[in-house]
Amino acid sequence: MTTRVFKNYTRIIAALFLIIIAGWFTGCDATKHAIIDPLPKVTPELVTEARNALLANESKIRTIKARVVIKVRNPAFRTSTKLNSILRFKRPDVMRMIVSKLTFTIFDMTHADNQIWLYVPQENRVYAGYFDKTMSVGGMGITFKPYDLVNIFNYNNIFKDKTLYMEQDDDNWVIRIIDTEVEPARHLANLYFDRGYLMLKYELIADTGELGTIFKFSDYQEFADCSFPQTIEIDWPQDKTTFQLDFRELSVNHELPDKIFDFNKPLNSEIIPIGGIY
Repeated sequence: MTTRVFKNYTRIIAALFLIIIAGWFTGCDATKHAIIDPLPKVTPELVTEARNALLANESKIRTIKARVVIKVRNPAFRTSTKLNSILRFKRPDVMRMIVSKLTFTIFDMTHADNQIWLYVPQENRVYAGYFDKTMSVGGMGITFKPYDLVNIFNYNNIFKDKTLYMEQDDDNWVIRIIDTEVEPARHLANLYFDRGYLMLKYELIADTGELGTIFKFSDYQEFADCSFPQTIEIDWPQDKTTFQLDFRELSVNHELPDKIFDFNKPLNSEIIPIGGIY
């Protein structure tokens, strides 16, 4: 290689090296700027904007159709147990959820108008009745609250006529929901969300003041008019039970026929009243 060619070659290498270094520093500076960019100051207008954005996305989720892999963590199991589920949901609160392990159906739950039918094939029983947010049902060592499954995205009820306090939580936001119409005022929930108003975590506070149910949302997917998380984790601390719902074959806002949610009592099954009068 001649001296001239060698010099040209080294100049090219040096130039490429400088470009890579400059790009690296530019990228780092941009990332650093994005991380330290301060959140806007909390104002009544910002609180209203955040509330409206959360409710707007919720209201756009009209139907859900999915296969869901449920990972259950519970002291009754040595390791997490994997279940399969078929989920159908129609706003405002109509749901059908069939949960199975291998080829065995654990339960088939239908909910409508605050009434639940929970068919457990192995017992040949249907647990039916009106229920509230405190009621738990269970079987095969799994205890959960149907109210929480049905109301994962129902922020409207908890926002209604409540006092909101918004503050910064690290690089995100949190809204604390307080019922000031009772004496003493009661803390109802905490809603954690990012700068784009996507929900990250949702904590319900029990009447006792203890942490009730914790929802965590991740891996959002964008649809035509809304955002939907691919993974939802529901934690019931008092029952020491956690459901992680991983959504597969997800379809949002496609038409669902009403007959999917019609409950038909299985032949010779026993009806067990739960909650209120069935």
